[in-house]
Amino acid sequence: MDQKTSPFSQRWDFVVIGAGMAGAFIAGRLQAEGKSVLIIDKARGSGGRVSSKRLKAGEIAFGVDLGCQFFEVSHSSFEAYLSSREDVVIESSKAIVRGRNSLLTRGALGSASTLFGARVLSASRNENLWTVELDVASENKTLEADHLILATPPIQAAEILGRDHRLYSSMSQSRHHAQWVSVFAFDKRVLDAQTVKTLEKIGSIQSDDIGLVSVESRKPDRNIDASLLVMTLHSSESWAARNLNVSASDVETVLLESLADVVDLDSVVLRNALEKAHVHRWLYARPNISNRLMGHFFDDASIKLSACGDYFSVESEYGVESAFLSANALLRTILTSIEGVLSNNESESLLTS
Repeated sequence: MDQKTSPFSQRWDFVVIGAGMAGAFIAGRLQAEGKSVLIIDKARGSGGRVSSKRLKAGEIAFGVDLGCQFFEVSHSSFEAYLSSREDVVIESSKAIVRGRNSLLTRGALGSASTLFGARVLSASRNENLWTVELDVASENKTLEADHLILATPPIQAAEILGRDHRLYSSMSQSRHHAQWVSVFAFDKRVLDAQTVKTLEKIGSIQSDDIGLVSVESRKPDRNIDASLLVMTLHSSESWAARNLNVSASDVETVLLESLADVVDLDSVVLRNALEKAHVHRWLYARPNISNRLMGHFFDDASIKLSACGDYFSVESEYGVESAFLSANALLRTILTSIEGVLSNNESESLLTS
C-alpha cells in the first residue's frame, strides 16, 4: 500500500487475513468493486503455497517456486480466470506462471492495499465492527473493519477467533498434510553430460521419500544461469508425517540421497556438484480430504464474518484451484448480499457439517 498512508488510520470495508490464492483473489475483486480492502499476511509478500524465493549460489542469483510447482486446471471457471491472465501458461490440464508462480497472487491482488510482515493475534466483533489485533515488528497494533474474511489455514483461523468462538471446534479439527521442500542448485560443470541430461529430463519417479521433482530451468522465463541445474524436491506426504520435526540438514541429506538412488548415481557425485541447498517446511501443504469442511465456504452475513480456502469441499482435489473456487463462490455471495438480493444457497455453514 501507499507508504504515506497508515492502514491503522481508517476503518476498512473488508479486512482479508491471508494472501494466498483465496485471499488475494477475493481482496482484488472486492477492491475492483469499489470497496476499501486491506489484506494482511505474516509473510513478506503474497503467495501462500504458491510462494517463490530468490536464492544465491555464490554470486549467481536465481529464483525458485518454493510451493506448488504447477496448478491443476479441471474447472471451467478457474480455466477462464487463468486464460484472462497474460502471464499464465496452460498445458494438459496444468498451468504455470511465467517468471515465477508467486506472480499469480500478486496479479490477483490488483489495487487492494497490503500489510505484509504482520502477524494477526486475534479478531473480535463489538458494536457492528471487527477489531483486529496484530504484531507488527514486535509492536502491538489494532485496526477496524466492517467485514472480516479469513483466508488462512483453518487451524490459524481458529486461533485468531479464539476458543470461545462458535467456529473454533470445526476450524481447529480440519487438517492439512505437511511437506518438506528442498531446493538443490548443482554446478553443471562438475557433472558429466549424461548425468546432466538425466537430471534435466527427470519425470515421474518412484520413491518412498520423494513425492515430486521439478526442474526449475525447464519452466518458462525462469532465466536461470546456464551453469546451474536447479531442482526442487518435495517430500512424500508419508515421509513428512513421519519426520515433521527433523532438522533441515537431515531433510537435505535424505532427499539428496533419494534423488541419487532414483537416477542411479553415487550421492557423493551430486554432493560434490552442489552449489546451494535450501530447505523449507510447509505445515499446511495440502488439505486432508477426509477432514475437509462441508460447503464451498463459510459466510455469516449477520456478523459479516466469512472464511474461504482449499479446506472446503469444493470440486477440486488440489490446493490452488480449490482455493480459487472457494473464494470465487464466496465473492458471488458477498456481492449478492451487498446488492440486497437473497443468497442462492451458495453459503453453506460449516456448523451444520
